[in-house]
This record gives sequence, C-alpha cells and structure tokens, in this order.
Amino acid sequence: GIMTGKIDLFFRYNGKYYILDWKSNYLGETAEDYSKENMQEAMNENNYHLQYHIYSVAANKYLANRIPDWDYDQGFGGVIYLFVRGVRNGSDTGMYLARPDKDHIEKLSQLLSGK
Repeated sequence: GIMTGKIDLFFRYNGKYYILDWKSNYLGETAEDYSKENMQEAMNENNYHLQYHIYSVAANKYLANRIPDWDYDQGFGGVIYLFVRGVRNGSDTGMYLARPDKDHIEKLSQLLSGK
C-alpha cells in the first residue's frame, strides 16, 4: 500500500516537542463513540501507528540536526492524534496520545535510511 500524509502541527510546549495530527474519522454520533478502545481500533485499521512512527523519525532527525546535544528522551513529548468529531471540552474523548520508544525510532530510522 501507499501511505500519504503530513504532520498537521509540530510544536513545543513546556520544553518538549510534540506532533499533532487531526483526524476526521467518523466513529459514531456521540463523544463516547470516541473512547480509547474505539480510537485504538481506528488507529489499527488505518495504520496510524506506522504513520506516527514515521513522523517521529522525521521529527527526531530534524531536531537532532538543529539542536546541539539533542536528547529524544528528554525533548520529545510524543504524538497527539485528535479525532475532531469526538473532542469535547473537559473530557479526554477523541484524544489519542502516544510516545514511541527511542530504540524503536532509532531502528526505524536506520531501516528507512537503508542501514
């Protein structure tokens, strides 16, 4: 298959860098339809885990080239996938958070660079 996409927002908050991606997937009519379990299923069905791992590799490479003594563990906060139809004020519905392990990012980076 082919994966397309781009990072919707790359930002720094409280000294850490984050990737944010907006998702418009329809999981149901109510905020409860955007539970962690339902979002996990959507993440699996759409290969979003692979997507955010590749985004994390790109962010890590970018930051390592621009910040002296860059440390992934100290400086990378993770990825945030916002399923916009389920986001509600005062609730965590519609918010999927992850932070790939440094070792996974380094191994994936090597694979993608042909090493």
